Amino acid sequence: MGMMLNGGTSGGMAGVAMGTATVKKNSVAETIKKNQSSTKKKTKKKLNYNPREISSQLMRANKSTSAGLVLARSRSKLSALQRAKATGQYNDSEMRSAIIHARRMIDCSRMKMNNLRQEEQEKSKNSTESNAKKRQKKAEVKRRVHQKEQHLKTKVAVEENQRILTEKRKQQELRLKKKLNRTRENGKILEADMKYLKDQMNHQGNQSADYGSVVVDISAMAAQMAELQRLEQQIQREAEFEVSMESGGTDGGGGMEAAGEISTMAPAADVGGAELVSVDVTV
Repeated sequence: MGMMLNGGTSGGMAGVAMGTATVKKNSVAETIKKNQSSTKKKTKKKLNYNPREISSQLMRANKSTSAGLVLARSRSKLSALQRAKATGQYNDSEMRSAIIHARRMIDCSRMKMNNLRQEEQEKSKNSTESNAKKRQKKAEVKRRVHQKEQHLKTKVAVEENQRILTEKRKQQELRLKKKLNRTRENGKILEADMKYLKDQMNHQGNQSADYGSVVVDISAMAAQMAELQRLEQQIQREAEFEVSMESGGTDGGGGMEAAGEISTMAPAADVGGAELVSVDVTV
């Protein structure tokens, strides 16, 4: 009996000792697990995010295309940050700040791209309008130059035509003046000859034998004088007609002056001719 009691007592003690050891073992395992979890929380990876990478690229962008490329990079950066966040290996606070910054960079990139695009469109529109105005101004200048050239050519042609007409008129006046001068000169010569024959007839007295030849000479001279008068009148009419035709109204002053000059020359020959024609040849 005594042995069995001792045996039972020792068995109970052993059971209590085993239970105590199990409880201690469980508490140690939980402690280790807690320590491991806290260690894991403390050893998260550091986020390698450079906030100046996208912002510096965006500041250097001066065209809408380059700003569009920066916008695409900022979107890729945001996607990469969101994938990294899903792993849970990075600090939540750093990850949250990086994602907010990446989204802001997307907004800034979109805004700059739109602004640059509008500026480029406005610049292109202004350039198109400026080029159109330049072409219009160039065409207007060309038209005015062509108009001035045509006006100048017309003016030169008119002046040249007037010069030719003036030169022809002067040549015609000179030609007619020569004819008129020769006519007057011949009239004076015939007048002198007729006066000489008249004097000879007066000095000869009654020598009728020589009257025939003298009368014939005087008659011939009178006929020549009449012909000279006719020629002079014809020259005057021809001069007036040609001057009026060549002047054409534009240079009528000079033509009328020339005709007046010729007309003022005519009376001397007419007087001389009339005087010679009226010589009495029946003496």
